[in-house]
Amino acid sequence: MTKTSLPRAVALSRRSFLVTVGGTAVTVAFASLSSVALGAATAQAATGDFTPNVWVTIASDGIVSIISPASEMGQGVMTSIPLLIAEDMDADWDMVRIVQAPADAEKYGNPNFGGAQLTAGSDTTRGYYLPLRLVGAQTRKILLAIAASRLKVPVSELTTEPSRVVHLPSGRSLGYGEIAATGELPDVLPQVSEADLKPIDQCRYIGRMDVNRIDVPSKVNGTAKFGIDVELPDMLYGAVLRSPVPGEAPESIDDAAARAVKGVIQVAPCITASASSARATMPPGGQKRC
Repeated sequence: MTKTSLPRAVALSRRSFLVTVGGTAVTVAFASLSSVALGAATAQAATGDFTPNVWVTIASDGIVSIISPASEMGQGVMTSIPLLIAEDMDADWDMVRIVQAPADAEKYGNPNFGGAQLTAGSDTTRGYYLPLRLVGAQTRKILLAIAASRLKVPVSELTTEPSRVVHLPSGRSLGYGEIAATGELPDVLPQVSEADLKPIDQCRYIGRMDVNRIDVPSKVNGTAKFGIDVELPDMLYGAVLRSPVPGEAPESIDDAAARAVKGVIQVAPCITASASSARATMPPGGQKRC
């Protein structure tokens, strides 16, 4: 297993720090809904891209990068979960790019697993559905607030269409990329509730069967990289020998022959939770819990 690099740190000004505190307040407001944080918002990152929260980054060319917090195991979650954010922020799906989340459970953990960053039990959609729709709704409100300041009109006069804020009375509009290019976060981050989510009958993506899965093309053309394809310097390979009877643990282990094989580094016995009460004779310090 490799350690995924975390996002780089961004130096915060006094104003950015105050904005971050505002982001924390939003997180607390949603604590009753989910342990998934909307994330401490930061102003424009060093790259010039606009990051209203830890889930969304908007580039000046209009490309919207959305974090996928779960692993793609063939059920389509790398498409469906980011799509929840895109739906309520009213992003143009053709302009969306998906980014696999780093290993950071504090930001991207699944509330149905107590905040652990796991992909299991068909709980990805159930765990992230409401929190990430709220992330999308808050992102949209942030974009509306910035556009209102730029256009010098009340927020109530603005609406959105895919990746664009529109002021119907004057016919003016701003693309999300234009807002990202010079956008600054509002002094007070807008709060959202379930009332701010799109009604299902107005959704462009949720419930539609014609949204293509993003993982399919690379699987078809052979460029997809699976865990078994990863090669790193000095990487070790492991094999598991399981008990023929579930829950059982070995009474003793003779690993002399295995250690004599060229290339074998270590034989590390482990016990499962169900076998933890078994009395097994293991090499000192060699017992691992699975």
